Amino acid sequence: MAKGDNGHRRREGLGAGGSGDLKYRCFRCETWSMADERFKVTARVSSSDLRAIQPVFKRLIANGSVRKAGDDLVVEAEMEGGSARELNRSILSALRRAEKRTRIRAEWTSDDGTTYRFFDYVLKKTFEK
Repeated sequence: MAKGDNGHRRREGLGAGGSGDLKYRCFRCETWSMADERFKVTARVSSSDLRAIQPVFKRLIANGSVRKAGDDLVVEAEMEGGSARELNRSILSALRRAEKRTRIRAEWTSDDGTTYRFFDYVLKKTFEK
């Protein structure tokens, strides 16, 4: 048995339907999570109130930079998570809690070279560089 990110005991297993994805189950929380992947993100964020969403980025982005470019914020960072979709959704949801009229155009590139392009919550394109 190993310990998970939350310090609780966890057990390793395969994803649903024998997909082969390595997943972890927390015994205390009774939740499953996928093994984290590392992604590089480049995003352009627009909002009606940029000052309201800047503190959210400071909280969410540990390894990266946020700079203003015209009427948008440009974000370049490295993050870990179960999938690009999950990371994109969590960032946009946090930003929209601060300011509802926020949009994000993001490219998430995994370590294996696969790039996922999103507009808001919608995956627009997947390709390998």
